[in-house]
Amino acid sequence: MSSWSTTKNDANNECTALTMEFVQGAPAPEYAARLASHGASAQQCLAGTVHLLRQLSAALVTLHQADIVHRAIKPRNWLVEDTGRAVLLD
Repeated sequence: MSSWSTTKNDANNECTALTMEFVQGAPAPEYAARLASHGASAQQCLAGTVHLLRQLSAALVTLHQADIVHRAIKPRNWLVEDTGRAVLLD
């Protein structure tokens, strides 16, 4: 999960940094292609896509509640782990 952290450089300055966990996964298009190539039915592919879109929507809601606008929403900016967990990048 991504997190914001603030650290002090010295007595007068602060530095805000975005830190993120290491995610071992494939970009969404590659994940979808892998599902299809492993014999998933159209219904399974659709169910997987809906699951990923719900996760992406939840991530965007969380960002917007924190007044953050993600300006690069595209399939290559979210990785999908083998478990089906999607992680929004950038």
